[in-house]
Amino acid sequence: MKLLNKFLNRQSGRPNKLCRNTALGGFLSMTFWFISFVVSAQPIELTPQTPARFDITAQIGIYEDKTSQLPFETVKKTPFTPFQKSALYVPFSSSAHWYKITLRNKTSNEQTRVVKWNSTLTERVDFYIPDQTNSYKIEEGGSFIPSNQLVYTAEEPYAAVKIAPQEEETIFIRIQSQRGHFTSLTLYTTESLADTQLSEFKRIGFVNGIMIIRLFYVLLLVFFVVRDVTFRQYSIFLTFRTIAFWGIISVLGKTITQNGEAATIINFMSYHIMPICYILVLRVVFPIKQLPAFIPTFFNVIIVLVVLLGIGIIVDYHWYWLKAGTFLVVFFWFFIILLFVAAIIRKLKIDWSYSIPFILSISGYIFIQLSTLTGINIPWKYEFANFSYVAEIFVFGLFLGKIIRNHETARLSSEKQLSFTQEQAERLQELDQLKTNFFTGISHEFRTPLTLLIGPLDDLQKKFPKESILPIMQRNAQRLLTLINQLLDLGKLDARQMQVNLQQGDLAKFLQMLSSSFQSLAESRNITFALHQSHSQVLADFDADKIEKIIINLLSNAFKFTENGGRIKMLVEYSPLTPNGGTILFSPIGTVRRAGGGAVITLKDSGIGISPEKLTKIFDRFYQIDDADKRTHEGTGIGLALVKELVDLMKGDIRVESQLGAGTTFYVTLPLTSEARVGADQFGDDKLLVQTPVIELSAEHLGDSPLTFAPQTSENILLIVEDNDDLRAYIRTVFEDAYQVVEAADGQEGLEKALEFVPDIVISDLMMPRMDGFEFCKCLKSNEKTSHIPVVMLTAKATLEDRIEGFELGADDYLVKPFNTAEIKARVRNLVLSREQLKQRFSQPFVETRPEDTPSIDELFIEKVREQIEKRISDSRYSIDELATEMNMSPSQLLR
Repeated sequence: MKLLNKFLNRQSGRPNKLCRNTALGGFLSMTFWFISFVVSAQPIELTPQTPARFDITAQIGIYEDKTSQLPFETVKKTPFTPFQKSALYVPFSSSAHWYKITLRNKTSNEQTRVVKWNSTLTERVDFYIPDQTNSYKIEEGGSFIPSNQLVYTAEEPYAAVKIAPQEEETIFIRIQSQRGHFTSLTLYTTESLADTQLSEFKRIGFVNGIMIIRLFYVLLLVFFVVRDVTFRQYSIFLTFRTIAFWGIISVLGKTITQNGEAATIINFMSYHIMPICYILVLRVVFPIKQLPAFIPTFFNVIIVLVVLLGIGIIVDYHWYWLKAGTFLVVFFWFFIILLFVAAIIRKLKIDWSYSIPFILSISGYIFIQLSTLTGINIPWKYEFANFSYVAEIFVFGLFLGKIIRNHETARLSSEKQLSFTQEQAERLQELDQLKTNFFTGISHEFRTPLTLLIGPLDDLQKKFPKESILPIMQRNAQRLLTLINQLLDLGKLDARQMQVNLQQGDLAKFLQMLSSSFQSLAESRNITFALHQSHSQVLADFDADKIEKIIINLLSNAFKFTENGGRIKMLVEYSPLTPNGGTILFSPIGTVRRAGGGAVITLKDSGIGISPEKLTKIFDRFYQIDDADKRTHEGTGIGLALVKELVDLMKGDIRVESQLGAGTTFYVTLPLTSEARVGADQFGDDKLLVQTPVIELSAEHLGDSPLTFAPQTSENILLIVEDNDDLRAYIRTVFEDAYQVVEAADGQEGLEKALEFVPDIVISDLMMPRMDGFEFCKCLKSNEKTSHIPVVMLTAKATLEDRIEGFELGADDYLVKPFNTAEIKARVRNLVLSREQLKQRFSQPFVETRPEDTPSIDELFIEKVREQIEKRISDSRYSIDELATEMNMSPSQLLR
């Protein structure tokens, strides 16, 4: 120290005191610099006892270049901070990190050592190695460097350095990586590095082999054995998980492309999309519907975020996108664990055969991600990841047996159920065939007696033209024949025995003849009916029989549901095409052209319309729009069903538009060709196929017969309430010799006529428009003016329940159609006689009656009459007319 002071004093020429202070400051500075130098550059000594492989992470110096722009010469002169930790953390950032390693050879031989960077995730790892000229050479490494430019052969970057005996060398490593991760540095001899690489290759190969075999086995099962939705979803998850494993070890990207940056992005994206696979599994193994409703929406949000972050990473590869993606994976993992905990607490049913392997699968990797995200080193993270990988494979293998067994059980049960269903279907098909055969056979059997009825009726009509019952019989026999023909057609359609028989003819003329058969009906009901065709003559192939049935049924429906004075319009548009697709122009009048396109038939009426909820069912067999007991129009529900099936048979199309109160429009599209033979005899005037249509109309459509006859008080009055005009006319002929007959077309009109005429007896149908027979009987029996009138119910409903309901509502007798004339006469006569006897009984001088001797309503009526007579018993001028006025009745009604 003295020598130093003397030296300083000589140099400065200043007093000793000042020199001593200056010397002390310099000494302290040199001491601090020396200590920092010793600490920051503490060399790693290589001795004969040094292991061939050991971790040097805690013996390096570090420096962070936040600008990532400093040159090596500047960094080399910068003091490095000693690290002294067991694991290096490379954060999510764009900074460059420098590491300094000093090796001192304490042996007498030259040493060659290899410094290895233990991570495949780092994007740039540049080694600065000293050479014999005391300068530095750069060996580039990392995932961004193309594999063909790397100087090392392993997956992790490394560089070799030679140290002369009793010398030391300093190595610098520059790291730049946007993605955060943990790593370490290891020092090897060349021999130990080769051994380590071989062991690592074996380990990775073994794991890869297990992953590939497991994936191949699962895919075989999903394609050929376990065809189950849950297993298929889990197999998709396993497929992407295997791909993600290859991305984690940085194998996937290099296999696809030689571009280092693209390969790095591919590797990251392979496990970035895993939350989507998690959701696929959760939706099939987890009872999502039993949890709050926001869970499915939350899953969709996760999927959207994964996609958006993936796009951000691909387009703009920066640390913030990578960190956000890592955070999303960790967050969703914790959310999945919470879901399972909530399900266990609530005791929800979970498929643990898939859930346990699934939880093991995602848990191993998540601790690595959590450590990377937080920068907190979890020492056992890699060991746990290895354990979870192996455990998931073995656990899933154990559960796989149960999964296959459950699938086989379900498959056998399904096959048994399918076999049972097929047997039932075959049985139903047999029953349907039996039904079809029955209807076909019985229909054929009906045709023979009908022929023996219709023919003689035609002869009788010619012989006795004034007999009124014969037209009714002819009409109804023809109607029955039409229904039988429709049933036969349906049977042929069911059996697929109906063929389309095309013949060439003038379709326009044929449709004109069909429509003309309805003209007289339109005139009688004052309905405006018109046919408009785009062309007057069209030579085309068509099945005249089937088109006739289609048009007749549609027009019959239109007339049935259109009120008197309404409108019906039929429009036919022809759009023929030549075989090569060119349009043929028709002359509107008088020119015959060949068709090769189609015809659109539009039929519009101003009828009652159809409600939207019923519109879709009108083509169903036996479906009827009206309520069964209150139908306004008669029908069987066969006509439109037959129309639809015939149109389909001819490869056409039919649709309908309707609005309540505004009418209905049918659109029928039929294809047309011109290749069939000409049916020369098909359209001759003397051999017209079209017959006068038989239309089921309600009585209100027919205005040519009076519904009432003026009654005479000297004879019994019979009220007939029946909506079928022919049946009402027939009943009238049965009773008109013995009774004054009053007629009504429905229950509402019948009640009005009953109150007006107070008949001696009523014959009523059950199914009628506006008011059915049950309601009519109830109203009749609850009114004191008409409660005494006996009612005979006449209906086609023959069930015991219907008969009991009729009797409970006050019906006195019940007859089922078809009825015997002598029987109905006898029953009506007996009921009238019983009421006559009751009338004579109450015509005797008044006596006190017990309530149980008379019905309650009759008792009230008689009590009122008795009170009125007792009030005026002393008045000699008191007459029947005055009593009737006080009772609000006419004298004739009171007498009855």
